[in-house]
Amino acid sequence: MDAAYARFKGEGMYQRIANLGKFMGAVPVRLSSDNVGQDLATRVWAGLRSGGSVRGRVCFTHPLSGSINWSEEVGWSLSAGRIHADELGKIQVDWKKSEDVSPIGRRLVPMEEKSEDTVLLVGTNFEVWRTKEEFVLFWQDMNNRRIAAYSATLVPSRCNATLIEGTLTKRDLEELAKPVSDG
Repeated sequence: MDAAYARFKGEGMYQRIANLGKFMGAVPVRLSSDNVGQDLATRVWAGLRSGGSVRGRVCFTHPLSGSINWSEEVGWSLSAGRIHADELGKIQVDWKKSEDVSPIGRRLVPMEEKSEDTVLLVGTNFEVWRTKEEFVLFWQDMNNRRIAAYSATLVPSRCNATLIEGTLTKRDLEELAKPVSDG
């Protein structure tokens, strides 16, 4: 996945993928290492295109001093949307469903139907996949352990986390793909 995906996403994405090992020590060992696979990734893409989304909260635990730790929670979501810069140059996300509210409190506005963007938002940081091929190529080789580590790479200030819990999981992806499988 790494070399092929680098052609799609460039150095930023490739660098985050290459750095996953740095965060694996903070990923709970109980998380599965079973890959998502091409079929599930394709069905998740279809579920997102039909208006589905998943969201939750991730907790990063950081060492403070000695055996004292502090924890920080941020929201995450995976949804269809369109990334663009507003008139002030701030990054905005237009989401598929206008009645949704983003985890960071912005009112979400309808996206253009022709847009194929898919957005993983962790806190106020995000990753975007512009096409089905990009999305499937990335997600087919992901698993719960890699997803947890990848979430930390999106939020550079979390690089000293000693525990990462509550990230997106394969089960969330299966639920997102379920309506596509059922009908």
